[in-house]
Order: sequence, then structure tokens, then C-alpha cells
Amino acid sequence: MSRPNRSRSSPSTSPIRANASHSVLIIAQRVVLPGSQILSNAFISVRDGKITNISTDLGEHRDKFTEILEADLVTPGFVDIHNHGLGGTDNLFTFWTSDYTCSVLPSKGTTSVLASLTFPKDNVETTRKVLDVLSAKIGIVKPNQTIIEGIHAEGPIVASLGAMPPSDAQMSDSDFERFLSALPGLRVMTISPSVEAKNNYRRIRILLKHGIMPSLGHDLLATEDDILGALKLSPGKPMHITHLFNVCKFHHRDIGIANFGLVSVFPKLAAFEGAVPPTVELVGDLAHVHPMVLGSTLAARAPTSVAFITDAVMDCKLLHPVR
Repeated sequence: MSRPNRSRSSPSTSPIRANASHSVLIIAQRVVLPGSQILSNAFISVRDGKITNISTDLGEHRDKFTEILEADLVTPGFVDIHNHGLGGTDNLFTFWTSDYTCSVLPSKGTTSVLASLTFPKDNVETTRKVLDVLSAKIGIVKPNQTIIEGIHAEGPIVASLGAMPPSDAQMSDSDFERFLSALPGLRVMTISPSVEAKNNYRRIRILLKHGIMPSLGHDLLATEDDILGALKLSPGKPMHITHLFNVCKFHHRDIGIANFGLVSVFPKLAAFEGAVPPTVELVGDLAHVHPMVLGSTLAARAPTSVAFITDAVMDCKLLHPVR
């Protein structure tokens, strides 16, 4: 996000000794702080790789810094809105009951995360255990740990499982309401439009009523009408697409969710009136999605419409399967 401006050190004018402290000044038009506070025209002091001060007042003379950078926007670190955990327990469904993931993520630059969960219908007690632990962790700041900002529920209302376990995709509206009330800090839910179209989109309406972002995905069956019917429930505001290209269809005539993720402006046709192109998330590991497809998506969509995610499920013995 930052670009080199000028350095205060050069071999001919002010050589730096091998053991000298390296200091960097970042001049930023905007700095986003934890808690969503935004500072304008701010100065960030970094010494030996650690931030020592963030302020709108320089406070120190520029000549004290060995390097000066400029940036339009600086954030505290990576925000991963789709991450299933990195390990810490024997069962991947209980990864979030351990502090292991949040202890490792800062070393990879990730400072905020949504704990992504699936909901196996044959493992209800384990799910309850994980939710009980998460309810005490969400939003809590701990030294040297990534903060869990909330939950991304991947299901249970999904049509195509991919690598997910079977869940109760046909639960009633009343059961769905009770299910939501049991999810602490729920921010995003992956939901399949082909399932919801048969239910008159009632569960998507419930999500919107509660301020939860519906994320269309895990659906190889959704038709153009299914998807447009969902998008039109949020007039003027975009919905989201879960891991674009994975477990969703792309076709040049019989279009699916992937087609919708590649469009920045919908055609001026009556069928699209009232629908807003959704934001998308991409797994940028070069395995889930080919680099050419990543490049095509970034060329088609504005940067503010694309979020890179890990979709991580990983420890030393387990690698998340490519879907």
C-alpha cells in the first residue's frame, strides 16, 4: 500500500553502520486503526520492524529516520474474513476452541479474522462447545494475538457441499431464527440461492433483518433467476459471494454465481433492475484459483469489491482440499 518516496540514508552522505537501528517514517493520507477509527494525514514511526508511534503530529524531526515512505491508506494488517483455523486441537471442527490460530496469525500479518464454521448435522454437541468458547473470545484484544471479529457461518443452508460436511439445509424458518440466536458475533453467512428460491428467500430476508451479510455460494445449481431474486432483496447495497469460482458455476450462456462475480455493472435490462453487483472473495493461494483467473477478476472488478481470503484449514498434518 505504500510507495517509496525518499530515503535519508545513502552511502555517500550518511552511511548507516551495520548495527544501527533502522527507522522508517510512513506518511499516510489515511490510517485505519483497530475499532475502525480513521486518522487523516497521519505519521507512523517504525523502528526495527515495529510500530512505535501513530500520530497526526510528526513530533520527531524527519532527519531522524533512515527511510521515508508515503501511502494513501494504511491498515493494521491483513483482515481474513474466511478462515477455518490453523490447528491446536485434534479435531478441525474445534480449532477455534484453542488459542493456537490467533497466536500464529500475527506472524503472518493477519491482525483480524472471522472465525469460519461449518455445521455438521451429526455433530451438534461439538458445534455447541465451539460456540460457547467463541462467545467469550469475539472482540477481545489479547497481546500478540489476532482478534476474532466475529463468525462467518459457511452454511448450513447450502446446495453443493464441496469439501463441507452435510448440514441441515432444510431447517424451518423458526429453527433458523433459533440457530442464528446461538451464533455469537455472526457477521456473514454463506447461503445458496437455489435452496432459498424454493423457500421464497425467507431465510435471506431473516439475515438482512438481523444485519447479517448474506454471502451467495456453495451452489452449482443456482439459475440466473435464483441469483437475481436474492440480490434484489438488498436494493442499493451489494451482497457477497463466498470463495468465487469454488463450488459455483460459470458458463457463457447458462450463467451461475461465478458469472455474477465477474461483473462490475449489470446490463441495462429489465431483469437486472434493482440488483447490485455483489462483492466477492477470492482464495489467492494460486491453487484454489489459477493466476490467470485471479488476474481476470482483478481486471474486471474494482479493488473495493474484492477481498482476498485464505479459507484456511491447516496444521502440520492436514491440508485443506482444493474445491
